[in-house]
Amino acid sequence: MAKTNDTKREASIIVNGVLVDVIDHGNVETPWGNHPRITLRFETDRMDAAGKPTVIERTFNHYRYSKSALTLNVKDWLGIDLSVNDDVDLQDYIGTPAKLGCDERPTESGKKYLNVIETHAAGDVKVKPSGNYTREVEI
Repeated sequence: MAKTNDTKREASIIVNGVLVDVIDHGNVETPWGNHPRITLRFETDRMDAAGKPTVIERTFNHYRYSKSALTLNVKDWLGIDLSVNDDVDLQDYIGTPAKLGCDERPTESGKKYLNVIETHAAGDVKVKPSGNYTREVEI
């Protein structure tokens, strides 16, 4: 299993993907209080039952300090330290490939889904957007 920058979990599945959406949720009430939230959504090289690319995502607290999960994942993926580059707009990286470390989680109905734990540079396999995904801001 791959060691992650998230000390609580380990990735057991590696998936190739490409960033297709960045969703800024603004401030959201969570069990731990009101926090700014952002979601990075990736289209993967895995196909669903209909033959379309699977879309997976990870939602972060939208904080840019050096130890935040968002900053650590973006630094591993893009090499950009958000804690010192406050003007970086993640929307500018839509279309950028990534290697995603995941684990499998069950839903309440018993189906399984891929849960993104870590985000890394794509390496040799670079997935391109299929063109089938509609960005949430465009809906």
